Amino acid sequence: MLKSTEISGASEMSYVVSVVIPVFRESPQLRTTLDRLLRQNVSKEILVVIDQPTQSSLSLAEEFKRDVKFILNGERIGKSHALNLAVKNSKGDVLLFLDADVEVPEDENFLRKVVEELKDADLLDIKKEVLRQSFLSKMTYYEYAGFNVGSWFVTKFVKKSPSINGSAFAIRREVLESLGGFKQVICED
Repeated sequence: MLKSTEISGASEMSYVVSVVIPVFRESPQLRTTLDRLLRQNVSKEILVVIDQPTQSSLSLAEEFKRDVKFILNGERIGKSHALNLAVKNSKGDVLLFLDADVEVPEDENFLRKVVEELKDADLLDIKKEVLRQSFLSKMTYYEYAGFNVGSWFVTKFVKKSPSINGSAFAIRREVLESLGGFKQVICED
């Protein structure tokens, strides 16, 4: 992992955070997420890619179209393709990827903290907390916990992260570009 004191060589005041949210059909959480992201006190752009949008998600896109860039796909192109499409249409030095069911904190400095953490890293796994108490939610929590412990263990010895949980993470644009973007693979989501 490379160390740096600046994001893409930009000063703290001139960086842009591109927030990318892929959605399949619709997301009950999306309105809250967009409201919270729009209150963030950093230079940002928000891109939402919706595969097979429903009437509900089309209405939401209409409501937020002034402040959020929506990319609407009539067919299902998949998460990897949606992320690559959004990155291609973004301009940020920092790329933050959030799944549609992720709830961001109400903290107006959330994005600023993400950028601060990336001053010393290329990739940042955003802490996840399972909020619902269903059986599936509990299993998801154990999956996250096991994944994080395993990843931490490997990183400790190899000094590189072999993988990251894709539901909420940030990466420097130049790092993602050096990797060639997201590969078109079959994955669990």
